Amino acid sequence: MTLKRFISLLLTGSGLLVLPLSVVAADDANNAGRTSEHVAVADEAFITKAAQDGMTETRLGQLAVDKGKRDDVKKFGQQMATDHSRLTDDVKHLAILKGLTLSDQLDPAHGGVVDRLSTLEQDQFDKAFIDQMVKDHRDDVTGMQNQLQTTRDPDVRDYIKKALPMMRAHLRTIERISGATPR
Repeated sequence: MTLKRFISLLLTGSGLLVLPLSVVAADDANNAGRTSEHVAVADEAFITKAAQDGMTETRLGQLAVDKGKRDDVKKFGQQMATDHSRLTDDVKHLAILKGLTLSDQLDPAHGGVVDRLSTLEQDQFDKAFIDQMVKDHRDDVTGMQNQLQTTRDPDVRDYIKKALPMMRAHLRTIERISGATPR
């Protein structure tokens, strides 16, 4: 039952509760853009970001297969496309379970990364792709670890517990490819 419906029933049915309209308006403002009443704001933001990240990593992986010069970049790109496609499917399933609606289009920030890398030639592409993957996977691992510590939602926790080992493995692989010091 929505808050508006609950308040309406209380106001018309019992006459015992009188709330200022500003309380109802504030609730509407706080939930503007929300697609589910049963998902914490932080969990909804995490699910949305995970979907965007997954679609981006899938596209960048496919781009690496097509544009990469180095065999290790192409191989990692294929692994990214395969793994992140599965993770994206999992996070979309999680969103459906939670009553959230996700975009199937990249937002401007994620789309900009794909667009920028798609304009590069092989040698430039390999370095930019490797650098982007190191940054993205470090950020993703940190974000997932933080969300795992703070979420109370068992479904979100299960998704993270499934995804995090894969993300850590990707990070180790791309750090090895880049020559960076593993974290």
